[in-house]
Amino acid sequence: MQSYLSHNFLLRAKITIHLLFHCCCRSLSLRRPTMPKQIKVNPAERKVLNVLAARKAKFDEESVEKSKLAGYAQIGGSTMRKAVARLSKEGLIVQVPKSVSITKAGMDHADPDAIEMPISNDAHQAAIKANLKEKEVNLVEFLQDGFSKDKKEVAEAIGMEMNSTWRKMIAKLAKENIIEHSGKTIRLHKDMFPIIPRPEE
Repeated sequence: MQSYLSHNFLLRAKITIHLLFHCCCRSLSLRRPTMPKQIKVNPAERKVLNVLAARKAKFDEESVEKSKLAGYAQIGGSTMRKAVARLSKEGLIVQVPKSVSITKAGMDHADPDAIEMPISNDAHQAAIKANLKEKEVNLVEFLQDGFSKDKKEVAEAIGMEMNSTWRKMIAKLAKENIIEHSGKTIRLHKDMFPIIPRPEE
């Protein structure tokens, strides 16, 4: 009888220890921290993230104006719009009509020290011009100082007539926030001056 009780006690003890061990392991697995989801980003998207992270870490800026972001990242046009749209969709940034801010997940994907902040508008304007046609580049360069000029004078200077080709060209550039025009005058858009502001008239 005593032998039976001893065997029964040992069996119950083993079952109890096994259950306790199983519960402890389950508890530890539940407490295990989850690793942040890694999202693949292309070079343009990484530049945007790095700029936003750098502005936040080094200058305590919670958000950056979109026009300045393009200059800091040295990306323009559709490339910038696509990068911002995808990063926003992935939850790495938050955008409002005129500015962009980086999320915690975005900070996890960024390297604030990987980018050098530009000190002039040259790199941004060069990136824009790289995607333009020859006459469009000539127009941008003629308006480089940021001041308003007479449309007729500008057209003559770059070897164009004020015909439908001219009108289509300035309409296209205006739509892309490269130039702005009103009445008889034309000048570069303020978005072309993200680092050093466009001169006031």
